[in-house]
Amino acid sequence: MLKLLITGNTGLTEHDIKIIESMGYDVDVMPQEKSKPPVMSYDVIICNFLFMNHDISRFSDLKAVQLLSAGLDRMPMDYAVAHDIEVKNATGIYSIPIAEYVVMLTLEAYKDPFYFYENQKKHKWEKKRNLDELSDKTICIVGTGRVGTEVAKRFSVFTEYVIGVDLRPMKKPFFKKVYSLDQLKEALEISNVIVLTLPLTDQTYHMFDDDLLSAMKTDSIFINVARGGLIDDEALRRTIATGKFKSVVLDVFEQEPLDENYWGWDAERIRVIPHNSFVSRRNNERMKKQIISNLRKWSHDLGGGISNPYYWRKTAYWFLPFVS
Repeated sequence: MLKLLITGNTGLTEHDIKIIESMGYDVDVMPQEKSKPPVMSYDVIICNFLFMNHDISRFSDLKAVQLLSAGLDRMPMDYAVAHDIEVKNATGIYSIPIAEYVVMLTLEAYKDPFYFYENQKKHKWEKKRNLDELSDKTICIVGTGRVGTEVAKRFSVFTEYVIGVDLRPMKKPFFKKVYSLDQLKEALEISNVIVLTLPLTDQTYHMFDDDLLSAMKTDSIFINVARGGLIDDEALRRTIATGKFKSVVLDVFEQEPLDENYWGWDAERIRVIPHNSFVSRRNNERMKKQIISNLRKWSHDLGGGISNPYYWRKTAYWFLPFVS
């Protein structure tokens, strides 16, 4: 039997836990990831921030990890690779709500619905004549993975000028052109809307410094829904002080939760959002589906679970709607 630790906000119910136990797992649940684990001898761990609070080397029997985050920056990947630990991130779980959020925030900047909301409160009938549209705008998505592709898919309905920037540039659906990271500055210079969806790595940490920020158009929209560490915060503060940007939307920050004295709370043209763009009532459904699928695989591969195909056909209805 495989020993499994489930931590964080997985959305798994008691019924789900019983299903997992029937797959050949001895399950411990620890909702608070800063808590001390009941034991350290786990074969599989489901977690989010666990290894930011506990040394992974103490989990000497660890063979597989399911992350609840789309990024890998909270996982000591060098250690995982060196010790042959299989790591699965929450790929694709949050892409759709993030993409919808990005489109909403962009349209909000061009259509200014708050102007009409405020006038309605005042019972004031007044048109706004300087609204803009997306049809002639160039959208630059830095990071063309699952999230970036979902963002591009939605923007391609509004404009044909959707470009991407990626470490490995190649022709991709919904992108007119994909630039290499070496061409990032060139792409920024021609773009009206810049969306960050790339991972945080040693290479991308504080990538958006004074030089790249100053390369953007004066009236551009800058949206970060990836990781706060991609942007040099002081450089952003200096750039905004020059009058640049139509709108800056920050959904992620290096330190979360954000300090109440953070300069951006009261800055003009900045929207501060508490890392909320990924939220959707359908996330738990997608997350459970991925967890069950990976646990089923590990149950078989690691030799501790049930691999009889008849068993899975017979019990498949238990997992609905978690398993396709």
